[in-house]
Amino acid sequence: MMTDQSVSKDKRESILEAAASLFLKEGFFKVTMDMVAEKAGVAKGTLYLYFKNKDELFASVIQSRVQRIVEEARGVVDASRSLDELIDNLFVFANKFVDEIGIYKGTRERFMELPVEVRKKIMKRTPERVKKFNTYIGKKVKGFVPGIRMKPEYIGEIILTLTIRSSILGEKGFRDAVKRFIKTGLKKEEI
Repeated sequence: MMTDQSVSKDKRESILEAAASLFLKEGFFKVTMDMVAEKAGVAKGTLYLYFKNKDELFASVIQSRVQRIVEEARGVVDASRSLDELIDNLFVFANKFVDEIGIYKGTRERFMELPVEVRKKIMKRTPERVKKFNTYIGKKVKGFVPGIRMKPEYIGEIILTLTIRSSILGEKGFRDAVKRFIKTGLKKEEI
């Protein structure tokens, strides 16, 4: 049986999905609350029951996307049974992640033009989440390669940065280079 709370949560999610698709297609500055209400199939007044304005709606879209990405990535990390599998899984995930963050399209370059309250809401928990997730990945890697003396947070940051970068660039052999780097470290003559 559907409760009022689950209906409310479903409606909120429906609004967030509609808003995400519009922000992705049109960019933050072109989207209006009327457009979101129409796309979500709700009255404009209903939209304002969940979000007081477009700024709050956009920040909520970004936060929900980040949360979903982190949850999915944790599953990928947990399911990995070896370093090679972890790196392979992260590469697959990074390709999906690059598509998923398309919501930022046109926003990243214009981030400083966003209203201050939007920037504050987006950035409020993001650094903390990223640091925790980097540490999470780093601990998993240390479990596979115990000889690494680097802090888990830094290991995770390096791996995530390399996998996302390589999925964007599509460089061949990059995956093997990442594995080699993790296993052996960066030697002086490779610099």
